[in-house]
Amino acid sequence: MQCKLISFLISCFLSVLLAGCGFSELLGLGVSNQASAQSVESLADAARFTVVMDDSFFGYSDSNMVSPPVWTLPKGRQAIFTFENIGILEHNWVIVKPGVTIPIPFDENQARDLLLYDLGKVPGEAVTQVAFTAPIPGTYQVICTVSGHYPFMQGRLVVTEEGR
Repeated sequence: MQCKLISFLISCFLSVLLAGCGFSELLGLGVSNQASAQSVESLADAARFTVVMDDSFFGYSDSNMVSPPVWTLPKGRQAIFTFENIGILEHNWVIVKPGVTIPIPFDENQARDLLLYDLGKVPGEAVTQVAFTAPIPGTYQVICTVSGHYPFMQGRLVVTEEGR
């Protein structure tokens, strides 16, 4: 537990330091033109989500294929996602572009053009935070692009019209 807390604090410190210096790409804060990366502490009013990553699924149940987790927020809403990897394997949380078919197996080196937003890798037993603004309304598939993790690790990001 103490190791996770230290990792979290270091991650937060680096996030602030590097984002302020223009190095947000190093933190996985690179986003498309539909979502914008932001400094975590500048978002006091942001929606907050915690995404748990285990060794082969998001959350605490291995039922992602039949009952994927859903994260919902209104369009344009600023959000802070805390990614807590409780497993030993590396993971990520990637928003897929609307309307594309994700190949199985997913090869992140050949299918990068299918991705709208990529958090970047979260090492095993680590915590990281990412801030961004919700894209246009729609339902987006979220996957882990680490080789062999999709379709087992998947979820949905639902972006609603303002205020819904």
